[in-house]
Amino acid sequence: MQSRPSSSCWPPAFRPIIAGLIAALALFLIGLLSVDQPHRPIDRTTVILGAPILPLSTAMQEMGPAPPLAGQLVLVVGDAGPSALLAGLFNLTAVIGWLISNMATALIVIPIGMPSPAGMGVSPLPVLMSVCVAAAGASPTPIATHTNLMVMGRGGCKFGEYWKLGLPLTWPF
Repeated sequence: MQSRPSSSCWPPAFRPIIAGLIAALALFLIGLLSVDQPHRPIDRTTVILGAPILPLSTAMQEMGPAPPLAGQLVLVVGDAGPSALLAGLFNLTAVIGWLISNMATALIVIPIGMPSPAGMGVSPLPVLMSVCVAAAGASPTPIATHTNLMVMGRGGCKFGEYWKLGLPLTWPF
């Protein structure tokens, strides 16, 4: 069975974006939404902490510091096996996630962690899962996730209140 070519001029990945833009434009045109309303709930701190880290991750992959760091990581934990590699990357990701956003942390650690399993002869998929789980769970500070920043800014929470629940969630073992 052959599939018919799509009649749309937009690639499938852009279709939800186009639909969202059309819906937003319709809300503006019928007067349900003013131009300044969409900007109110966005905290500038969230954007400022997340955006600059993307070029850093790309530079780590393109310019080459990631492969030497991965080689050193394999040398340090190589004799202990893949489980030690996963634990090391998990803990590294969690600790870095306390200091910068979880998305930025994953973007920094993934280029370091991806070449590491090849040196040990194992699949890189568990490394990706470990880094993603550690980055998502590292929430003892409001810096860790954009949601925590929004709650701190708009909800009036204090910086020191996050570690009480966030630390047990980061390391459940």
